[in-house]
Amino acid sequence: MVETIKSLFSELHEEHGTHIVLIMVLWGLPIFAYGIDAWTSTEAAKYNNEPIESHKLRKTITKAGEYWRFQLMALLFDVVGMILPWYNYPYASMVATLSILAIETYSVKENMACKNSGRTAKAMNLAEMLGKGMGRKQGLGDLVDVFGEINIACFI
Repeated sequence: MVETIKSLFSELHEEHGTHIVLIMVLWGLPIFAYGIDAWTSTEAAKYNNEPIESHKLRKTITKAGEYWRFQLMALLFDVVGMILPWYNYPYASMVATLSILAIETYSVKENMACKNSGRTAKAMNLAEMLGKGMGRKQGLGDLVDVFGEINIACFI
């Protein structure tokens, strides 16, 4: 019985060893991307003197769970593909991982834009203008200009 199991695993490793190793590496890459995303978002929050909220960090973990489900579906395609003689690599897992890395790269880019936008100073200027209760004709144009400079995507 033990010999049968050993021979089965050795045959599996000989036929699909590269396939399995590639899938494991592809499943590990997004973990680094999540870490970089969390790092840049906390760095942007510190730079803009904002509190680091557990809600945003939970949102990152929720997003990671959704991505893992997406990768699991790709893995199912790859498992079926391992039966086919022409399916040499885990193509579905590669596409899924590249998609996740592209999304996380965009998220890091947004975080860096928020860090470099100086939005806290602009928001404080806007609040100051609203607090002064400037005259309608004089202050409205300034108010619109300041409001237009604030990157709204950074507040989401």
